[in-house]
Amino acid sequence: MTRPPIPALPDALGMPPVRSLRLPNGVSLHLLPADQFEVLRVTFVFRAGSVHQHRPFAASVTANMLAEGSPGMPARRIAERLDYYGSYYEVSIDRDFVYLSFCTLRSEEHTSELQSLA
Repeated sequence: MTRPPIPALPDALGMPPVRSLRLPNGVSLHLLPADQFEVLRVTFVFRAGSVHQHRPFAASVTANMLAEGSPGMPARRIAERLDYYGSYYEVSIDRDFVYLSFCTLRSEEHTSELQSLA
């Protein structure tokens, strides 16, 4: 049986440069522009992984409770607003960090809605 050829590795990935800013509240913001795509992904990274917890599963439970809403915005309303705009979010947790990511279309209407939810 003949094996398929191994593809050549590219010399460079062609990644655009990352722009880093510090917001007035001290939060670091890192931008990786990809203007050729119509999708915007925003990821919040919190130093709150399992290494920081004082009880088993505290980081995981806390991060996943974000989807359960708050007194000002119940879970159903969050889900309806994300669904209406074709957006979604995901939560990831590792040893050192919690990642909360939102994905939406890059229109002004969609990004404004995402900003109000975040």
